[in-house]
This record gives sequence, structure tokens and C-alpha cells, in this order.
Amino acid sequence: MSHVDEILNAMRKDADVILIRAPPGSGKTWAAIKYAIENAFRDKKVAIFFRTRMEVSNAMRLAIEKENLVGFIPVVGKEFYCVKEEKIEFSRYHCFLKNCDLIYAHVRGFIEECMARRPKSLEELKSIIMKSVVPICPYHEIMRSARSSPIVFATYPFFIHNDLYERLGKRDILILDEAHTLAFPNIDWIPFSTYRMGYTYVRRRGENPDPREVAALIQREPALGRSIARYINWVSKPGITIQKEGFFGKVVIPIRLIRKRLENCEKIILMSSTLWPIRLFEILFGKGLRVEKIVIKGMSGTEKRKIFGLSCGLTSAFSMRNSRTYYDYASIVKIFAKLKKPMIVFTPSKEFGIRICKILGIEFEKETNNVLITVARGKYAEGIEVPMKEEPRIALILGLPYPRPNEEFRLICKIYSKFYGVDPKIMFNLMMEASMVSALFQAAGRVGRQRKGVVFIVDERAKKLRIPMINLNTALKITSIL
Repeated sequence: MSHVDEILNAMRKDADVILIRAPPGSGKTWAAIKYAIENAFRDKKVAIFFRTRMEVSNAMRLAIEKENLVGFIPVVGKEFYCVKEEKIEFSRYHCFLKNCDLIYAHVRGFIEECMARRPKSLEELKSIIMKSVVPICPYHEIMRSARSSPIVFATYPFFIHNDLYERLGKRDILILDEAHTLAFPNIDWIPFSTYRMGYTYVRRRGENPDPREVAALIQREPALGRSIARYINWVSKPGITIQKEGFFGKVVIPIRLIRKRLENCEKIILMSSTLWPIRLFEILFGKGLRVEKIVIKGMSGTEKRKIFGLSCGLTSAFSMRNSRTYYDYASIVKIFAKLKKPMIVFTPSKEFGIRICKILGIEFEKETNNVLITVARGKYAEGIEVPMKEEPRIALILGLPYPRPNEEFRLICKIYSKFYGVDPKIMFNLMMEASMVSALFQAAGRVGRQRKGVVFIVDERAKKLRIPMINLNTALKITSIL
């Protein structure tokens, strides 16, 4: 049985929440599309949520090329679809601020006709819409079509924010790709002064003002109008309110959001390659609900990408770092560089990477002799095109990329601890592990995309990830036959 079939079978289980951990490249998105089609034939409406517009475009390509599906609507933010192509600061009021005459333009069935032309990316769809002889707003027309579409692809804000979610219409099944994202929310802070100004204005009126009124206020009295808009947007967001000196904050609690969405849908499927440790995500997403957990083995990679732990007595643990540690890690890089294969090296921090570069006499994040050294969690780990002449065939991950916990990370752990009834130290450790594994496999995903590649995690602690641990000689033999 293929991974796609395993994931499909997992999705069919009867539960409120289904947690699926499957290896990178195992076909999670394709399985989600297949499951959506399967349910559309049963008159069920499905929404699949993705982290980024790039991932929505990838899903569009899969749906059209692999399943010949055009009966879906891709939904992303106004900042992409807006034909004005200007920076959008207050999305809710932008159309009125620009006095856009397209807001009420509507042609029934127009988006469905555009999708029938098989656009394989958001950019291609937008281009088709804008070439129409009928002047029309891509964003508003897509939102009108989304309500009746059996299948919707959308970005995460459409799952998180109530007002955006409601615009998708009634949905029976919700699927979240890269669901670990929900476990690490950003705290949305608003100054007391802005809150007070907005609260006073709205209370005086007795209700939230019409968007056109707020837009007019922004134009007439910018300082007041912006404060009112900021307040209304902040209040409308889900989450619990917290307070620190001079600010109010909003924190999304995953289980509260899941419960809210389950009020009018049948089940929610959360899938990712990094739902690790799985018990943390069972707590965060499923406490008190009927939960199914499915772990599909294969953390050691896919057909094009193999992942190993490299056992050579090294670890990047803070307590073990010294000048010798950096020298030994640099020596490992030098050994693999002699193979003269395109290689990307990820370090746990920028400081760590710069020290390795100084030892090797190369520049940080500049390709030198087919080698580029960068940082896990950095731009080249998170999807920006790697600036190398060839696709990397080797990825060396020097140490486990634990986050450097800032004040906000610690605060979220503390809030979760209190809300879920978990010991603060245990919650902190679980969140650190989850963040590390997420960053680790995100970095690993930079190789094995078009051509076969191999990933080596150079840290003795990689043993706990249940991936094969090999020695240096074996690693060099594996690499030499790429």
C-alpha cells in the first residue's frame, strides 16, 4: 500500500479530530485532494487549508494534473488578488479607501469558466481573470464563488479568523496541511491607547461602524481612523486576551479554535510531517474530543530524499559548545566538500554558521566551491530559492535546531500550560521539541526535490528521532553514489 493510500484510509476514520503524521514528500496534499473529491461526490463540502500562497498553487497543479479537477476555488487574501496592486494596510476597508468601482461588479459563473481553462497556479488564474473584457474584481468574485463550490483551497487566515471563515460557506470537512503551524501562534499586540480610542468610539455608537464609515474616517482623520480600524480588526480576531505593560494581546488557543469550527462541521483532519511529539498535538488539538492518531512511518525520507543521523561524537547542545566543537563541525563540512557535490549546510544559529565559515575561510550564505552555509529557520530553509548554481544534493544539518526561546515563546508556553493543565516545564520542553523537529525537516526539504539527495543530521541526539544512525565512512559511501 502506498503512502497516499495509507493517508486516505486514515482520513476516512470516524472521529472529531484526525491527526496524521506522514513523512515529507509522502503525498499528503495529493491524498487530501483525492479525499475532497471523494466527499464532493457525496455532496459534502470540503475546505483544505495551506500555510502559504505557494502551497495553494502547488495544490492547484496537483489537482489539475493528477486528478483532472477544475471544480474547486482557490482562496487567498485581497493583497494578492487586488487589481490595484498596491500595499494593503487595512484589508477590510481598502476597497472603500480606493473608491474602487469593481467592488459590486459580478458575473455569475465567471470564476468557474476561468477554472475550466485549467490554471495551474494562482498567478495564472489571476492573469486569466484580468484578461477578461468584463471589468471585475478577482478577490470579490472568487469569494462569491467560494460559498457554493464543493471544494475550496484556502490559506490559514480563512480557517483562523471567523469573518473570513464564514465567507467560505458551510463546510462539512476541514483539512489542514502543515497543521503544526497552529501550535505556534503569533501574539497580536495592541497598545492601550489604541484600544481605548477604539473602544470609546464603538461604545458611543452602540455597534461596530460600517466599513465605509471607517474608510471615510481614515481619510478625514487618519490618526483616529487608523486606531478605530486597528481596534475593530483586533477585537474581531479569535483568541484569549492577555495583558502586559502598555499592551493588550490576543493568543489563539488551538483547542478553542478547533471546537469552534466543529460546531458546524463533521470533522477536522490535521496533517503534517512534524506532529512531533504526537502527544503534544493530541493535547493541543484534541483535548476532550474523539481523536484518531495515525503515524505513517518513513521519517528517514522518501524515494528522492534519504535522511540519516551522522554519529561521530558531536552535538550542538549549548552546554557542550566550545572552540573544539566548532572546529570539529567545520572538519565534517570540509570532508564532504571534497566530494565536489552541491551541498547546503544548515547551522542552529547565525552565530554558529559564521564561526564555521571563519574556520573554513568562506563567506556566510555565499556559495563557494559548491557549498553554501546558512541557518536553519532562515530564509533558505523556509522556501526561498537557494542561490546555488545547481540543486543541492547533500544537506548537512549541524546540530538540532532548537529555537532560542524569546519572551513571546515562553509566554505562549505559560498560557498553554495553564489552559491545558500541563506542568509548565513539561509544556515548555514539548514545545521546544516540536519547534526543533519542525525546523529540522523544513531544512531537510531543501534537497531531494528534482534530483535525488541525502540529508545528514550531525548530532548524537538525532537517535531520539528514530532515524537510521550511521558512521562517517558509511555516509561518504552513500553520498559518493548520488
